[in-house]
Amino acid sequence: MGEDTPRVAGTLSIRPMEPGDREAVAALLLDLNRVENAFTGDRHVEVGAGHDCLAENERYIAEQGGAILVAAAGGAVNGTLLLAFETADAYVRPDLRACARVLDLVVATHARGTGIGSMLLMEAETFAREAGLSALLIGAVSDNAGAIALYERAGFRRQAVELLKPLRPLWRRSGS
Repeated sequence: MGEDTPRVAGTLSIRPMEPGDREAVAALLLDLNRVENAFTGDRHVEVGAGHDCLAENERYIAEQGGAILVAAAGGAVNGTLLLAFETADAYVRPDLRACARVLDLVVATHARGTGIGSMLLMEAETFAREAGLSALLIGAVSDNAGAIALYERAGFRRQAVELLKPLRPLWRRSGS
């Protein structure tokens, strides 16, 4: 490994989140909000935002089914993926409606480029397949080219475009 190659200390494992992981997962979710806020200007980035996101996603996953996975090495959480089971809308063929959605995927800054995001996605895919689901869905902020490239390398394809028109001046775009 070269000097600039990211490193993760210890043997990496992908496992369900444990109670002792909560602070680290909340910190990762806050980091994700901050990264996305640079693109959108609409993310909750104040103290406590990571805990708010984690609590909201835990409620949703408890209702829908799914899992919160962590990538841990050397006693540290280096990434997380939050996965929920969903039922697609009625316009989707009935035999394809049961699916899983990646609600959030974030890798710690120091561990980006080490393959952790890909490993978390592979584990989510395995989890969804074993649950008998037909598809795995993921979204990304449209300007986050790095995330989109990762998802496409993992086999995701672009399927829909979501557009936003602010109705009041709440959002600012980076560079605007």
